[in-house]
Amino acid sequence: LAERVCGWRSSVETAKTICRQMCDDLSPSVGLVSGLRACAATSQEQAAHLRRHEDRVNLAFSGAVAELASVQRLSAEEAEKFAVLSTSVTGLSEELAAVSRELESAKDASANVAEALEEQASLSRMKRSLQRLKEEDRLLAVRLGCVRHDLLQRQARCAAARGSTCGRDVDLSTLFAADDESAASAGA
Repeated sequence: LAERVCGWRSSVETAKTICRQMCDDLSPSVGLVSGLRACAATSQEQAAHLRRHEDRVNLAFSGAVAELASVQRLSAEEAEKFAVLSTSVTGLSEELAAVSRELESAKDASANVAEALEEQASLSRMKRSLQRLKEEDRLLAVRLGCVRHDLLQRQARCAAARGSTCGRDVDLSTLFAADDESAASAGA
């Protein structure tokens, strides 16, 4: 047990010695302190130089910075206006598309009406032509009747004067029977 206690004390002593050596090694030396002070002074001097340079740069570009801020503000306002106008254009485009569709429908409807009117006008012209043809047919039938009557009278006079059929035996009633049938079918 005594040996153990001695071993323990020697370990503590060795640790203390090592700690002292480390503290001596870590204790600031005069050169280190002066070097750190010089470094701090140089850093402060460089920081002051940078501040002065920053102030000169800020002064030189203060107008440009103000202009940039103004341009950014105007750009934001214009972007808002553009968004409003874009929405308006989209709405108007949709309305234009609807109106265009209505216009196409109206064009189709008017084309159909025009076609119907043209067909009706054509039908009306055909009816007038048919009525004119019927009238002409009626007039021709009347004239034909008059001519037949004159012819029959002449034939009767000629037969009475000579006692025959003027050299020909013609039955005019059979001659005009075919014409009467065609006139009757055309009148119907």
